[in-house]
Amino acid sequence: MEQRMSLITLGVNDLARARRFYEEGLGWKVGLAEGEIVFLQLNGLILSLYPRAALAKDAGVVEPGGGFGGITLAHNVRSEPEVDTLLSVSLVAECDGEVVGHVAASPVTLSEGTTEWFGLGPVSVLPAWQGRGIGSALMEACLSRLRERGARGCLLVGEPGYYQRFGFRHLPELILPGVPPEYFMALNWSDDRPQGEVDFHPAFEATA
Repeated sequence: MEQRMSLITLGVNDLARARRFYEEGLGWKVGLAEGEIVFLQLNGLILSLYPRAALAKDAGVVEPGGGFGGITLAHNVRSEPEVDTLLSVSLVAECDGEVVGHVAASPVTLSEGTTEWFGLGPVSVLPAWQGRGIGSALMEACLSRLRERGARGCLLVGEPGYYQRFGFRHLPELILPGVPPEYFMALNWSDDRPQGEVDFHPAFEATA
């Protein structure tokens, strides 16, 4: 992935005050202001100001006390083909127009050269909607999409007691450095037995 950031969004408690800080305090110019969002162009990077509560809701985080840092980062790719190199499957669950769950899958690299393997994650469901089968439905839909596109297998890091119900098992031939073996599992749809170290996309290494 190209080493750059496209958009930084700050969640602010007082939008008008925050805007005055950047306009009057720093002398920066607002590029666009629509409703409850303000954009400032920063030499190729866009800074946006957005109400903190609204940003937390968009991120699916309960405020207060949800551990939300009040900032989101975005990387915009330059072409549709580049999207597939970063995110092969991205599905959401909605209820009455509200996103209540999400699952994604991205290509992984195996040291021995086998292709068409994918890393699944994250899988997330809003706390108020957990326990209703939404996560399982997202998992099944994601795995189905991967098989439709000819995937040879899928890998993930997670709780064995949950993911084994979908057919995931620990394969000792596959290693993800730094992760306890029992939590690194695979679902193999091919007759092959790949082996070696696995590299997830660098985005999985991001920390808040």
